[in-house]
Amino acid sequence: MITVENCHDSISVSTLLHHLYDNAPPDLKSERGFLPSEVPMPRPAPLSARRIERGSVVSGPCGLLAIVVGVKGDTAVLCRVLHRPRHAHRSDVPVPMSDCLMMGVMVGNKVRCRTFRLQLKCLRPRQDGVSADLLQRVLIAVKKEDAMTRWERYERRSTEVSRIYG
Repeated sequence: MITVENCHDSISVSTLLHHLYDNAPPDLKSERGFLPSEVPMPRPAPLSARRIERGSVVSGPCGLLAIVVGVKGDTAVLCRVLHRPRHAHRSDVPVPMSDCLMMGVMVGNKVRCRTFRLQLKCLRPRQDGVSADLLQRVLIAVKKEDAMTRWERYERRSTEVSRIYG
């Protein structure tokens, strides 16, 4: 038993806490009967435990900055954020100024909506996300690019002359 020796009488800490609780103003009392300083505080989640979901901004190996388009199992489907790309691509979506500020990137960046996959363990979630408007435009551009790529691949396969006939 821990006791307080500074008083004339030796009292236990639990008795002292009960005395303090009984004489405390009602706004300091909690529902469980503890003083607010005794209520256990929840531990903050570590950075690796943050959830990566659609619309999250992640960073990865070699300075990768990307937007998560989808997550399936332990793999994320991503679209790369390019810093002022040299060449334009049909799937590029410009990043509005508000999203540039939220992501902490320069104005003039574009999202290249050619998807690629990466394991979640290789990614680090960032504090920021993208607006619903930008995410919607990226998802539409991803669907269009996927449809165009499939059509191009089909056309290439269907128009090739068979090697048998020379």
